[in-house]
Amino acid sequence: MVARRRRRQQLRTMRKGAVHLGLLAVSFWRAMPLLNAATLPTTLPTATTDLDYSSGGWSGTIPTELGLLVDVTYFDLGSNALTGTVPTELGYLSEITGSGENKFLGGNGMGLTGTMPTELGNFVKMTEWFYADGGNAMSGTFPTQLGRLVEHVKGFNVNGNAFTGAMPTQLGNMVKMSSIFNLGDNHFSSSIPTEFGKLDKMVNVYRLWSNKLCNDVPTEVQALSSGVGSYFQVTTDNSIGTTCGWIEDARFPGVGPTSVTSISWGSSEKSGTLPTEIGALTQVTGFGIGGNEMTGQIPTQLGRLTEATYVALQTCLVCLLRVRITE
Repeated sequence: MVARRRRRQQLRTMRKGAVHLGLLAVSFWRAMPLLNAATLPTTLPTATTDLDYSSGGWSGTIPTELGLLVDVTYFDLGSNALTGTVPTELGYLSEITGSGENKFLGGNGMGLTGTMPTELGNFVKMTEWFYADGGNAMSGTFPTQLGRLVEHVKGFNVNGNAFTGAMPTQLGNMVKMSSIFNLGDNHFSSSIPTEFGKLDKMVNVYRLWSNKLCNDVPTEVQALSSGVGSYFQVTTDNSIGTTCGWIEDARFPGVGPTSVTSISWGSSEKSGTLPTEIGALTQVTGFGIGGNEMTGQIPTQLGRLTEATYVALQTCLVCLLRVRITE
């Protein structure tokens, strides 16, 4: 009796597996408008390890069913006319080690949009050609999880998208990178992470150009320029040398450059409230605004000027507040 029940359970399990595979074969191909069934096999074994549909003229969206092919080690959909978002299900393909040169999800003609899935950080075995450039227009903040691709050696390129916010410091963990690190032509708006200086094996392309990067180039990053040569492009079309977080105010001209360490606006007929962005000027060692007609509260952000040894505030309403900060 026990043996009979065990046998029934085995058969039930086998049937479930067969149904799963059958659904995979049917739903996978029905959901793939990018593939041409007239030139491609009508079935795709679940044990597929190479998935290369690059430069095939395919269009449409990327099917979520690709995430079922968990044995794939080579993955390339690049240089097609794919649109829509990148499915989070691709994160199940954790065995991927590489892709076609300069392709993967990038290359000419691509038109992917939406955010970059954090699940792609599961590609911890990937060593080359993480590309999502071309005509793509992905946006949003860039996933910190991609810093887990610590085995990556060459070809990390998301040039020409619309990513915003800070460049993740975690990308500096890809210390084996030696060829092509490109975050250029996006909308990143931050200082360059000092951690990017750990990519000290770079010899080909190191591009952070055409963003909204600010503050100075960290010395650790600048030191990489000698190894990369003419393809070290960091300051071009950025705001390097201007203070991150400072918004230009016509009342206080010439404050933005990081080279400004002393501010003296005493008795200069200034009025209105003191901008909270003053707190961004963390390089300032002296700050004076006495003898004006400033009103309102003193911004708490002023406390961020930790390098300041001298601060003087005076208005017609506050006779004199003079603070000397000593170490």
